[in-house]
Amino acid sequence: MRNLVVAGLLAACLAAPAVAQTHCSVTNTANGFTSTISGDISGTVLSRLMTKNGPVPGTLKIDAGSAYKALKGEGPTLSIYRGGESAPDKDWRQPGTVATEDGGVAVRWPGFTLKGARVANVTAEFAKGYTKVRATAQRPAKYKGTDAFVLPVHWTVQSETEGVMIDLTYDQTNQWRDAFRSSQPLLIDLYDEAAGVHIGTVTFNLPGDAWLQDRVVSDVNALRKAFADKVCK
Repeated sequence: MRNLVVAGLLAACLAAPAVAQTHCSVTNTANGFTSTISGDISGTVLSRLMTKNGPVPGTLKIDAGSAYKALKGEGPTLSIYRGGESAPDKDWRQPGTVATEDGGVAVRWPGFTLKGARVANVTAEFAKGYTKVRATAQRPAKYKGTDAFVLPVHWTVQSETEGVMIDLTYDQTNQWRDAFRSSQPLLIDLYDEAAGVHIGTVTFNLPGDAWLQDRVVSDVNALRKAFADKVCK
């Protein structure tokens, strides 16, 4: 995944009046895929753009002979984030004026049990090639929700509350930005933190650059249309 510049045609948006300090959010379901898009609009300037695409399905493989069991529910899923803003001295409503960068990912799975009891504290080790990072979800014993983590590489994503936010250093952030541009799958090794036991591995194959280019164009055009039609949420 590399930096993308939006090129889209929505002539109607060019006539839309500028609205100072408007927060706009919209859902885009074009081509059978769901995105949520939001941004702050002040005149011709778009800032704090964030797009969230997904869910992308993954595969879970529990270790052979393991006593751990996956809870019933939806399998592993991944959401892809991008962050961005309009180019300096450009009107964001015009084509080719919005630049986006990799924002990171959010992942979730139903959770696990051991001998009928919920595994409360799950450690996830993310790996894409040689780039790795670990984080632990500290859950109460009676927690009923899904296990979820957010791996952010753009500041706009750090406000998300979808799961455990993984804190990255400056160097780690740059390493993961490079990793997201590679075609290697995202592997997540899961551990029962209390027992120190490996549970299994989740694998995600992320969409390629061509798909991301098309989708970010569609997403920003959806935001343009919502703003032009004055239906921002």
